[in-house]
Amino acid sequence: MINQIIEAYRVELKKYCYTLAGTPWDGNDLYQNAVVKLLKNPNPIETHPNPKGYMFKTATNVWRDTLRKSKWEEITSEDAIELPILDNSLLETIEVLLTYLSFKQSSTFLLVEYYGFSMVEVAEMLNMTEG
Repeated sequence: MINQIIEAYRVELKKYCYTLAGTPWDGNDLYQNAVVKLLKNPNPIETHPNPKGYMFKTATNVWRDTLRKSKWEEITSEDAIELPILDNSLLETIEVLLTYLSFKQSSTFLLVEYYGFSMVEVAEMLNMTEG
């Protein structure tokens, strides 16, 4: 029975999927995924008063799910090729700052900010208090 329902609206569902997806390739994928979803649970469509509407709604929901999933996976070409830009002026400023600090102050700064040690670990290494 499910096969007869799907076959009766196959052409219209394919056209709808093509329109919804915007490209023939995406439309074919959408159509196939919608039919698979319908075949996995045939009872609702067989008992539904409007099987055509149910099929179109299923295709719409499958397309929304596809868009939602692809939104999380989407990487723009700018993101893919964007390289971090190193600001040399900031490095020069830090170097100047470190020349004005005492050895313990500059060591503390480097150990915490550059190497990622905690204040407790740095205090133990330099035999000083945390504060």
